[in-house]
Amino acid sequence: ENLGFEVTNAPAEAATARRADHLLRCSDPFGLAVELYAGDRSTHGPLHLPEPGNTFVTEGQGLGHIVLSVADQEAAEKFYMQGLGMRLSDHIFMGPPGRQIQLTFLHCNPRHHTLALAPVPAPKRLNHIMLEVGSLDEVGYGLERAQNAGVAISSSLGKHTNDKMVSFYMRTPSGFDIEYGFGGIAIDDATWTPTSFDATSYWGHKGALR
Repeated sequence: ENLGFEVTNAPAEAATARRADHLLRCSDPFGLAVELYAGDRSTHGPLHLPEPGNTFVTEGQGLGHIVLSVADQEAAEKFYMQGLGMRLSDHIFMGPPGRQIQLTFLHCNPRHHTLALAPVPAPKRLNHIMLEVGSLDEVGYGLERAQNAGVAISSSLGKHTNDKMVSFYMRTPSGFDIEYGFGGIAIDDATWTPTSFDATSYWGHKGALR
C-alpha cells in the first residue's frame, strides 16, 4: 500500500478454498495477481508416491521457484523487493556487450531463488516453474518418463551457474516450462553476498533462455 498498490481482503470462501486463515490480494505492476495468506497450509509428513523420482524438496523452501517475464525491470524489482520484502540473490547478465540484459534472482527463504525476473519479451508472463527433487537419479527418472510420454523437452540436461541446479526443462500444454532439477544451493542471509554471472549455465541446458 505504501508503494501505491491496492490491497484488498479476499472473500472468506476464497480463503477457505485455499486452506488459509486470511487472504489478501493485489497485483504486481503488470497486472499479475498476487495473493498473500496467513495460516498453515502444510500437509504434515512426507509425500509418498509409488513411482521412483517423486521426493520433492519443499520443507522450509516452498514449492520451488518461478521466472517471470517483465516489461520494466526497475518497477518489478521495486514491487517484489520493497513491497513484498524479497531479497537479492544475484544477477546474470546475458547477451553481447552493449546489448546485455540483466536477470534478477530473488529469495524469501533459504532456497537460492523463489522468483527470477527476466526483462525479455515473451508470449506469456510465466517463463517457467522449477520443481526440485531429492537426487540426481530422480532427475534422470523424470527425464526418461517425460520422453517416454512424448513431452517436449525444451532444454537439455545442464547445470546452472548461480544456484548450481542440475536440471532439464519440459514444455507444458499451456506453453510455459517446468524445470525439474536437483542440487540447488541454500542461502544463509547472515553470510550471503550477492554477485553476478555472465552465463546461465556451466554446461548443457541447450535450448533454454541464454
